[in-house]
Amino acid sequence: MNLGEALLELKAKRSELVRLQELRENSFKFRQGGKKPEEKFDNLNAEIAKLIAEIRKLKMRIENANHVRFIDAPEGRMSIAEAIHYVADMRSELACLQKLKDEYREKDRWMRDDDASEYEFQVPQRELLKAINDLEAKKVRMDAFLSAWNWKADVAE
Repeated sequence: MNLGEALLELKAKRSELVRLQELRENSFKFRQGGKKPEEKFDNLNAEIAKLIAEIRKLKMRIENANHVRFIDAPEGRMSIAEAIHYVADMRSELACLQKLKDEYREKDRWMRDDDASEYEFQVPQRELLKAINDLEAKKVRMDAFLSAWNWKADVAE
C-alpha cells in the first residue's frame, strides 16, 4: 500500500468512527417504557475501541513511512515528514504576510487623509504582494510534488 492509499483509508476510517460515535450518542438514551435501541451501548463501545486502535496503527505506519522515505524535492533531498513540515511552515508564513497585506487595506479604510501621513510601511505594497505570490507559487509546487510522492512511497505493513 502506498501513502496515498493509506491516507484515503485513514480518512474513511475516521469518517466511520464519527458515524459510530454519533450512533452511540443517538442511541444512548431512550424513553422509559419505549422501544430499546437496536444498537447496544457495550457493542458500540467495543466497535469504536477496535476502530480507534486500527486508526492509531495506520497513523503510526503513515508516520513511520513519512520519516523513513526520502524524496528529492525542489528544495533538496528531505524526508516526507520534513517536506510536510516545510509546506506547513510556508502556510504559516503566508498567513503572517497576509496580515501585513491587510494593514494596507486598514489604512485605506479607516484613516482620514490627515492621519495617513502618521504611518509609513517598511515595504511597498507591490513588493509585499510579490513576496506573497512567490511564496504561494512555491507552496503550491511543493504541495503538488508531495502529493505525487504520496502515490509512489510505500507504507510498510
